[in-house]
This record gives sequence, structure tokens and C-alpha cells, in this order.
Amino acid sequence: MIALKAEPKTLNPMIAADTPSREVISTMQADLVHINRATQLTEPALAKSWKISTDGLQYTLTLRQGLKFSDGIRWTWKMCCSRFAFTWMKRFTLRSAIC
Repeated sequence: MIALKAEPKTLNPMIAADTPSREVISTMQADLVHINRATQLTEPALAKSWKISTDGLQYTLTLRQGLKFSDGIRWTWKMCCSRFAFTWMKRFTLRSAIC
């Protein structure tokens, strides 16, 4: 349950800019890596660890074991990669359309 002073304008994380939308969205999804707001340091979340290549171009994440969606379906790296690719392409398309 979440209490808001206003209705969210969207539940689409790609275009959400208002605070109510972002608050609701943040309760519906989890981060691979979390940024601690107090320390500004990265902390494990769905990914239990990660490595960054020396050139900074490749990130290798190790997911926690036994992750599941709220409906019980097992969460896999393939789902993560397809969602990342979808999000990346969607952002690229949205930005291209705006420019």
C-alpha cells in the first residue's frame, strides 16, 4: 500500500517524470544494483555482485539465486537481458523521436 497526495500520471517508467508516478513505479520493480542515497555507494540488489571491465565498456552481473516474480515464475538472466534491450531501444527511439 502507498499513500499519495496526487494520482500518478503514468505507470510507464520510460516517460514517468512526476513524483507520484515514480513512487508507484519504484514499489513495483526492483533494481539490479541499488544506490544508497545516504552514502551514494552502489550496493547489491537483484545482482549479488558485478565486475566492470578495465575499459569500462563491459559489465558482468551475477544474479542472486532463486529470484521469482510475484506470480512465482522464476526470473532468469535471459529475462533480464531482453528487458534491458527493450528498455534501451525504447529510450533510444523516444530520444530520436524528440530530437
